[in-house]
Formats: sequence, structure tokens, C-alpha cells
Amino acid sequence: MESSKFLVDLMDLIETKRLHGISTGDSIALARNVFGPEELPKARLGRRSKLYSHLYGNLNFIEENDVIISIIIDLHGNRQKIVDISYKKRSVSDWIILFKNKKWNIRNNDEVISFGSIGASLDFSPSGKLEMVSLT
Repeated sequence: MESSKFLVDLMDLIETKRLHGISTGDSIALARNVFGPEELPKARLGRRSKLYSHLYGNLNFIEENDVIISIIIDLHGNRQKIVDISYKKRSVSDWIILFKNKKWNIRNNDEVISFGSIGASLDFSPSGKLEMVSLT
């Protein structure tokens, strides 16, 4: 496994909703200052969309008018891990108890267990492995 450039604690990330000082509402220029140039040129999400994707390996910033509206960390895919997340390994039932106590919304189907709150969502595999984090 290749090493990531940035290691982030999950609980800090969901409490502060900031990734190395960057949060939604910030300028995309701040992300460039922290993470450097994008892996690929920014890409429009749809032909008529005003939204653009800025890709840094497993990290994706979505922006509109140079303002970040979403930060997505994909831990499931095969892209280079620019960001990795440290967290205490737990069973699915332990995650459910933790996020019920935090009053998060919980969606559970056979393939993904999703936990959501204002400004953050987490997706876990049925085995309890964190697959994706989104900050909005």
C-alpha cells in the first residue's frame, strides 16, 4: 500500500468539518495552496453545469464560482491516496450506536451503511470499513 500525503483523524474531521484548514465555503485557491496543482485539469460536472471537480487522487473538491461546495474523500477506489483517515476500528453495530448517540441520520442497506449529519456524511461497508467521507 502506498503512503498518503495527509493523514486525518476521522472524529476531528467530522467535528470540525475542515480538512487541513479547508472547509466548504472557502476559495478553491486555498485547496491549491495546501494540496498543490490538481491531478487533472478541472472538469465540468455536466455540459451546462456551473459545478467543477478538482481531483487530487482520492480527494475531490467540487466548486462553483471558485467556492468549494463539497469535499469528498474516497477510500474505496484505486486512486492514489492523497488523504487517508485514521479511526478506531469498530463493528457495524458499534458505528450505529455511536452515530445514534450523536443523533445522525442512518441508512442501512445490504451494500452500504450511511451516516449523515449537517455538513458531513460517512459511508461504510457491511464489514465496518470506512469507504467514503463527504463534507458539504
